[in-house]
Amino acid sequence: MSKLATWSVWTEFSLKGKKGKRPLENMTTCNVLQRAIQKSHPGRSLKDIEGHMTETMKHAPAKCRKQNKRIRQEDGDKSGEETTDDTILLF
Repeated sequence: MSKLATWSVWTEFSLKGKKGKRPLENMTTCNVLQRAIQKSHPGRSLKDIEGHMTETMKHAPAKCRKQNKRIRQEDGDKSGEETTDDTILLF
């Protein structure tokens, strides 16, 4: 999923749209993602795939913060301000 969009994008979504986030399950991207995972991992059930997707989106905020911290350190910016990259691919 990290190849499709940045972590900051995934922080805006949850599978069912809970906690004020956008529901991924109603989007074409969700179906495409599920089929791609089934193709690359034969034998995985849809329930397993949805569980993986849910966990990925659950941990996206922490991964986004970690990525932003690493970028700030590489740039030499120690101000503590978060940067965001809202690049959306396939959305």
